Amino acid sequence: MYNFDMEKITQFEPRPALKFWNPGLDFVGVIQCLGEIRHITKTVNMKSDVDVVDVRIIKGRETVEETYEEMGREKTRTYQKQYENEERTLTLSKSVLHTEVPNLAPLTGKKIFIAGKGKKSGRNFKYDDYIVLEESAARKEGFFSCE
Repeated sequence: MYNFDMEKITQFEPRPALKFWNPGLDFVGVIQCLGEIRHITKTVNMKSDVDVVDVRIIKGRETVEETYEEMGREKTRTYQKQYENEERTLTLSKSVLHTEVPNLAPLTGKKIFIAGKGKKSGRNFKYDDYIVLEESAARKEGFFSCE
């Protein structure tokens, strides 16, 4: 027999859905994982299944290309986007999520350094390459220092 507490149920406010974020190939920054990797099954509007993890971008930056219309013409501008204390749902390439990040599990609460290294070519395919290390290991390697 289940006894439901309707008062608690009506007062419960779920965490709002986070914006999906796929870091650029030049992204560099430190994130904190808010949970573990989860799988999202393909729906009508998606190209494929995706694995994600909710994160807080503690500090980071990347180059963003934005298309806009001005006087009837499509224009593009490029700028450096800065992140600080922003929550997102991280969608890194499966190669990163399945090879690098799980080695750091459990992820919840863990701070991770990510740096994009651009496109790499492998056997019969191209992939996005990232450095993915625990914050302390990245600091020891000299990738960044704390102020």
